[in-house]
Amino acid sequence: MRYRAHIPVLGILAIAGCGGDGTTAPPDTVQQQASVPFKRQSPPSAPPSNSQSNSPSNSLSNSAAPTPANTAPRVQAANIPAGARYAIVCERYSGGGHEQQARLAKDGLIRQTGRSDFHVVHEPQSSLLMYGYYAEVESALNPREATRAKTDREWLETLKNSMGDRLFRQCMAIVLPSPNPDAPPEWDLTKLDSDRAPSDPTRRHWTIVIAAYTPKAVDERGRPLNQKQLAIETVRDARAQGVEAYYYLGDEMSQVCIGAWPRSAIKAQERAAAETAESGRTNSNKELYVSTTPLSAEARRTLEKSGKYKVFAPKLEVQNPDLLRTWQKFKEYAVDGYVKVDKETNQPQESFLAEIPKTQTTMLSGTPDTSATEQAAPTVINPIAPNANTGGRLRRVTP
Repeated sequence: MRYRAHIPVLGILAIAGCGGDGTTAPPDTVQQQASVPFKRQSPPSAPPSNSQSNSPSNSLSNSAAPTPANTAPRVQAANIPAGARYAIVCERYSGGGHEQQARLAKDGLIRQTGRSDFHVVHEPQSSLLMYGYYAEVESALNPREATRAKTDREWLETLKNSMGDRLFRQCMAIVLPSPNPDAPPEWDLTKLDSDRAPSDPTRRHWTIVIAAYTPKAVDERGRPLNQKQLAIETVRDARAQGVEAYYYLGDEMSQVCIGAWPRSAIKAQERAAAETAESGRTNSNKELYVSTTPLSAEARRTLEKSGKYKVFAPKLEVQNPDLLRTWQKFKEYAVDGYVKVDKETNQPQESFLAEIPKTQTTMLSGTPDTSATEQAAPTVINPIAPNANTGGRLRRVTP
């Protein structure tokens, strides 16, 4: 009997496959326009006809939101070429001397390849060796730039050392951080009850996630939009109609949440361990997928549909009537203005419960290496405004 432990964490890395589509609906789903009681971004009426000539349709503020005092310095905007939204991560170096390791690797690769696009970002416990800057990695939005990113990633994965071994197991394009637009700090989910102790029973712990905006968000003409600004404006419209809404800006997506309730609003039923032990005696043909936190109905259905896993996770019971009423009112979850509908069940993707984070994390939470000779910034083809976030995504928790 094999076990697969699932331990979710906040701050999921913002990974974007070059030329791929990380949020495309799977074959068994279709999409419909989001239907909610307040204004939301409308889906595009047609795909972009000439993505290389697209430009942002909205004017963005360069004022960054206040950074929590306990977070590490972020990559400064001055170190990122104008219009760059992505970079390729080649390797992470950890442990003692990681800064020196990363610098030596960068210098050696520049000598070996003759290319000066390698750069290093230092974090407190590790350093990242990176390559290039790119305006886009999605071919539908900018075919020329996406092809350049894909070609560079594939080239990086062919590099070998003197022994003939590949230098990098997997290179990934990640979203670069960008400044937060101006927005009322009281709408920021991470700032809720920050002055209250974690043990305070009145401190709000739960929220309902109803929408997300990604770097793929576009307007009716197919022009890229700023995902952070979209989330903030959605919250603004909701609050104008008396809805308690919050924004959560993350590297992978910016999310919109409704309401906030204390920990006591939900009662957790920890039955996974007992169920797993019993299952181990009766179901030996399937691998056990044991989650330390509750899984959404969609996630459970996907795992069980594969026929490979027997899934076990804690159960949740909503004890707060206001939370239950709000959840019933805001049932759908939309991405970039669309709600995915399962073809088999004909049910829309559901909004979900999440724990309120108190900090934001990012893969690029460190500072760029400036010890070496300054390099010329790589040219970005058809630069467009940066749409990246500052943190991760909210962890899904559904009864």
